[in-house]
Amino acid sequence: MKSCERGQAQDGVFYFDVSDLDLEGYNKFIPYYLHPECLYSVGVSASPVRTKVSIGTNPWKEADANVNLATLAEKYGGGGHARVAAISLNPDDLNRARQIAQDIAGTLRHH
Repeated sequence: MKSCERGQAQDGVFYFDVSDLDLEGYNKFIPYYLHPECLYSVGVSASPVRTKVSIGTNPWKEADANVNLATLAEKYGGGGHARVAAISLNPDDLNRARQIAQDIAGTLRHH
């Protein structure tokens, strides 16, 4: 397991939290630049209008065909595509977003 100030890479999944930064968005490829060994990234971000859990697949690695990220996100009220998905929550649901992101990261680590 590799940890840094913003996240943790473990068993092919990079979990990160940038919710305390004033970001409206970020480059979704940065996690794979920092941790090219990871197949998935799960991130938490926040803005004045929403709290967001982002789930992605490293485009430079072959993904497991059995994991559909949209299906995984739908369990928490989100959606997306097979290789990228997200869950949007109210701005004051940061703790819930963090818990969802941890749950998803755990699920992906076991695939």
